[in-house]
Amino acid sequence: MSSFISKLKAGCIGAALFCGIFSLQWVILGLHPMGTAYIPPLLVGVLSGIAIHHFRIKWEQEAAKRSTAEIKVIQEITGTVCHELGQPLQALQTGVDLLMMDTPENTDAFNDLKAMSSEIKRIKNMTGKLKGMTEYRTRDYLSGRIVDIESASPGDCHDN
Repeated sequence: MSSFISKLKAGCIGAALFCGIFSLQWVILGLHPMGTAYIPPLLVGVLSGIAIHHFRIKWEQEAAKRSTAEIKVIQEITGTVCHELGQPLQALQTGVDLLMMDTPENTDAFNDLKAMSSEIKRIKNMTGKLKGMTEYRTRDYLSGRIVDIESASPGDCHDN
């Protein structure tokens, strides 16, 4: 029912605009409209308004489908990347953890391993965000644009 009402509103707006333009033409030309002279522009206006409304809705639906398709492709790509990075990251983390157990604390080597472990966790956190992306947002980067991972995924999508 609301679709019918919105089409009716669009038709009325179209009719009003078309009648106003038609009346303005009569005034500019100095002609006097007859009583039935408003019927053709009124019908054309109503039909134009309904057609415009119909195509606007159709265009909005197509844009939503494109946006959904973009998000799906991004999720597939990021899912693949996260899957492929997951095992090597885990192997690195395990190796660093084993080395840290055999390295005395308060040494440069231990501090370097601790920094490596922190960076591995940072990468895991980023892959968690990639997996959780629900929107397609971009941001400026150097001379182009890149996907904005921080704002495109919910805040609780982290692997630690």
